[in-house]
Amino acid sequence: MHKQIQQKRNKKIALGIALVAVPTLFLSGNDHDFKPLDEEPIDITIVDDGNIIELEKVSANTVSEAVKFYDENISEQDRVFPNRENKVFFNDTIKINREKTVKLKIADEEQELKTYGDSLENIFAEANVDLDDNDLIIPNKNTFVKKDLEVEIVKVEIKEERETKKIDFETVKKDDPETSFLKKFTKTEGENGEKEIVYEISYHNGEEVERKKIDEIITKEPVDKVIIQGTRMKLGKADKGLASWYAWTGTLACASRDYPDGTYLKVTNPANGKNVIVVVNDYGPQAHTGRIIDLDKVAFGKLASIGAGVIDVKVQEIKE
Repeated sequence: MHKQIQQKRNKKIALGIALVAVPTLFLSGNDHDFKPLDEEPIDITIVDDGNIIELEKVSANTVSEAVKFYDENISEQDRVFPNRENKVFFNDTIKINREKTVKLKIADEEQELKTYGDSLENIFAEANVDLDDNDLIIPNKNTFVKKDLEVEIVKVEIKEERETKKIDFETVKKDDPETSFLKKFTKTEGENGEKEIVYEISYHNGEEVERKKIDEIITKEPVDKVIIQGTRMKLGKADKGLASWYAWTGTLACASRDYPDGTYLKVTNPANGKNVIVVVNDYGPQAHTGRIIDLDKVAFGKLASIGAGVIDVKVQEIKE
C-alpha cells in the first residue's frame, strides 16, 4: 500500500517538472531568431514631390520616423501619405507633398501663394487666378513647382484699330500735238483718295508692345491731275551765230539782245543736231563779244560739252 502511494507522488512530481519545462523550452534557446519585423531595418520608397528615392535599411517603426530618417527638415505643414502615425512595413511607399511658397506677380500686383500643387496650372486653379488665352506665363504653366518659385503673368490684350490715311494724287503730263508748244493747261484737277489701314495691336499690362498691319482697304480712289503740254511749234526765222554759257539760274534759260523776256527760243547745235528749248530771262550778250545768245549752263550742256565754251548755233523763235 505504501509503495503505491509513493509511485503516485513520483508521477505528480514528474508532471509538474514537465509543465514547468515546456514554457522554458519556448522562451529560451533560439528566441533571438524571432524578432518582430519593426525591430529590423527595412527598405522603403519615398516619392518626394514626384521625385522617387529608394531607401535601404531604414530603421523606423512609423511613417513619421521613416520620413525623419529621409529628411529631418520635413515640416508639419508638409503633407505625408500614409498618415505619419501609421506603421511602416518592408517595401512600403511613402508620398511627401511639400508646402511651397510661390511668389506671383500679375501685372503690377504681387502676392504670395501657399500651395501643395505640383504645376502652375494646378496652382492657378487652386487660387482662382483669372487667365485669358493670350496671357503670357513666365515660366510656362507646365513648369514643375519648387520652393520660392517666382512667377509672372503678363496680361495680354489684342485689339484691332483702324486708321484713315490719304492717298496722294499723281500728276500726269500729256503731250498734245494739236496744241501750241506755248500752251500748257490743266485738263483734270487732282483729288486725293483715302485708304483705311487695319492694325492688330498687342498690349502687355496695358502698354502697347507691337503694332502689326493686317489689312489695307482703299475706300476712295485718287484722281490724277492731268496737265496738257502742247508740242506743236511754229518757228520764226533762223538766226545763226555763236553761243556761250553762264551760270545764272541753273534752268533752261538764256540772255538775248533780240528777244524780250518771256520769249521761247529753240536753239540747235548744227554740229550734232541737238536742240533745247529755252526762255529769255536776261539781256545780253554784249554786241562786241560776237555772240548772239548766252545760254544758262544747264541749257548749254544739252547741246555740247561745257568745256567747249563757245559753239555755233541756230536760234529760232517759237510762235503761236
